[in-house]
Amino acid sequence: MSQQSVRQAARRSALVAQAVLRKERADRERRLEGLPVAVLTALGERDAAVRDTERRAGEALRTMTDDEGQRPPSASTSVDADLRDLGTPGPRAHLRRRGLHFHGSAA
Repeated sequence: MSQQSVRQAARRSALVAQAVLRKERADRERRLEGLPVAVLTALGERDAAVRDTERRAGEALRTMTDDEGQRPPSASTSVDADLRDLGTPGPRAHLRRRGLHFHGSAA
């Protein structure tokens, strides 16, 4: 095989390898394109669910204190006790983590 034939075969081989790499990069980019949108969508849905859940919990605690006449520490303590039985931290613990406190609570 002549020097020129060897050079041409090597060049063809290099071009094929380069094309394969280019295609793999393009395929990877296409796969990755939609993932940030999926992540941000899921996080937005989670945040909305947390807001809704906290709103409903707040409404229930407000009903306990405003409509049923329980003082905030008493309402929170009864809910805390029920949740502790389930192995879940109660609303006072949750509010403390957020830097909030019921006035007069012995938390």
